[in-house]
Amino acid sequence: VYVHHHVNHHDDVEEEFCRTLCNIYNIHLDILDVTLDVLNKGFENTAREARYTAISKIIGESVLLLGHHIDDTIETVLQNIFRGTGINGLCGIKEKTFNFGMHIYRPLVNYVNKNQIRKYMHTHDLAYVEDESNTQLFTKRNVVRNIVIPLLTSHYVDIDKAILHLVQKANESVVLHENLAQIDACNSQVTYYGNHIRFYHYYIRSCGIVRCKNLFYYIFNGRNQPKLKSVTVDNIIKTVDKHIDD
Repeated sequence: VYVHHHVNHHDDVEEEFCRTLCNIYNIHLDILDVTLDVLNKGFENTAREARYTAISKIIGESVLLLGHHIDDTIETVLQNIFRGTGINGLCGIKEKTFNFGMHIYRPLVNYVNKNQIRKYMHTHDLAYVEDESNTQLFTKRNVVRNIVIPLLTSHYVDIDKAILHLVQKANESVVLHENLAQIDACNSQVTYYGNHIRFYHYYIRSCGIVRCKNLFYYIFNGRNQPKLKSVTVDNIIKTVDKHIDD
């Protein structure tokens, strides 16, 4: 699948490259056109949503394979740190996800970096195109990619290994948080009635503020609802405290 964003002339070059390559290997190619009229979520996020939405219409029960690699995870983690992320933002890019109604698999994301991919391409004399927009600084990811990471690697050795270690520990922490939340949800007798949630608030209060927050994130974020912000969780806890005090 090639998605044409109609942003610059290089999109036409990439489309033609895909057509030629697929003809050589006798691979069916779908060309999808998207228009980015309103960039209310920023260029990168708007383009991603438009791209995935378009692809989802033709994927059906198939699996979408994406070419993310280790460098993409490093960029994502650094971006999330600068945004003030929680623990989930340190978990990197998942190898397998379900999003936009599609099963998405990224077979390279935990195993090879961009330099290894490029070396393989040169070794086997394989043609590829470089997205010229990757070097332009109009997105925050490109700033991280072209300025922040080179600066960090010039002062710290094996920064990629350090961040991947952080990703591993973050994923382990998320599992522990979820396991603890499941125990607390059971002990506080959390039950769901349509859009309403009931729980034994005296137990929740006895857990302490940190476990209480962890439980609320687990309860509300697992119900196909918009992700809770920390300030919302703080307000819920204040409401629970006020109810008990009254």
